[in-house]
Amino acid sequence: MGCFVGMLENDVINTEFHKEINELEQIIVHTLDKNKNVLIKGSRGYGKTFLLKRISENIRNNNTYTIYINSKDKNAYIDFINQLLKIYQLHKNYTVFNKEILELLLSKVNKNSKDELYILFYYIRQIIKDITLYSKLIVLIDDIQYQDEYIIDLITFLLKEKLYEGFNFVIAYSESLNINFIKFIEDIKKFDFEEFKLKGICEKI
Repeated sequence: MGCFVGMLENDVINTEFHKEINELEQIIVHTLDKNKNVLIKGSRGYGKTFLLKRISENIRNNNTYTIYINSKDKNAYIDFINQLLKIYQLHKNYTVFNKEILELLLSKVNKNSKDELYILFYYIRQIIKDITLYSKLIVLIDDIQYQDEYIIDLITFLLKEKLYEGFNFVIAYSESLNINFIKFIEDIKKFDFEEFKLKGICEKI
């Protein structure tokens, strides 16, 4: 378990923590600029959430949109869709695959049916392609080990579609994974990911 930096009052530890976060943030932003996906590995309490939120806030501008997903949220899949639709509305680069069609599909799709779910995925893919025609879209997923199968399937689908130009993932995960998530992480590493590890302040002091 991590050292829960936010609970510590030691200025040295906090200084070291922010130094590591700042350095890693700059490296990750540079990696995203090269249109690469990012994996962040770190035990609980080592600052993954803090880092992801900093990246999300600091790279967001008129030409870059970000979606942050908290995997502990039971409605993470719906939250992703809602954030995507909000960006799509702002972007106004609509095609025939418009916001209303996706909302209709979302309300009617049987998530237990792989065929229906993949139809929805194709619409999501098209919206992402529309957004990234003139802008960048970065999806940051925190603690992927808590995520449900819909997000996992969607990530796998979008990676296989190779939407790298202007679209990237930043995925954070804990070192404590079950065998299914270990396989998932190993599988997605094939899709142009660079991996970084938060070392943890307790290991340094």
